[in-house]
Amino acid sequence: RHTRTAKKYPNTGLEANYCRNPDSHHSGLWCYNSLGKKPRWENCAVPTCGCLQKGDKLGLKYRGKLAVTKSGKPCQRWDKQAPNRHTRTAKKYPNTGLEANYCRNPDSHHSGLWCYNSLGKKPRWENCAVPTCGCLQKGDKLGLKYRGKLAVTKSGKPCQRWDKQAPNRHTRTAKRYPNTGLEANYCRNPDKHKSGLWCYNALGKKPRWENCEVPTC
Repeated sequence: RHTRTAKKYPNTGLEANYCRNPDSHHSGLWCYNSLGKKPRWENCAVPTCGCLQKGDKLGLKYRGKLAVTKSGKPCQRWDKQAPNRHTRTAKKYPNTGLEANYCRNPDSHHSGLWCYNSLGKKPRWENCAVPTCGCLQKGDKLGLKYRGKLAVTKSGKPCQRWDKQAPNRHTRTAKRYPNTGLEANYCRNPDKHKSGLWCYNALGKKPRWENCEVPTC
């Protein structure tokens, strides 16, 4: 039993059983546990938008969790000095989001978001492929009409191109699924999967595919 109702907390989006924060709780989005009373409620893990906001060409405001370069190399942590020694640290570049190994642009580089290569010194660093945000139109819950350019899964894995059969062989091709937007490696939902937009994992077979986190417009 609870008092967080749409009547008592109007205009806070209390629809269905979606994660919300009607009482401005300091820990963020949450919901009651439908399976029992232990715990009574719990926070929801909602990732930061994995795309660039319009007008932010250099990615200075980006706080997403992509941690892979455009060629698929995992990023080196900003708080580590191996394999690449560097001066781009959170201490020297405060308020630029240098957490973990996420793609960032602390020095306002003209080429945009980047990170150091955790696999070696060749190349020392590389840009990250973070698209400009697209969004789901209202009523398009499955993303069937989405033609944005997000090409990263919700956990940060780059998408495999739809016209490639490696590392994952598949039958979701533009020839078999015409008019579904299977271009490049953009997140799509050619087979009307109930979980919405998705793509194959370009980094390997575990997982074979994963959903994409695309916000509603």
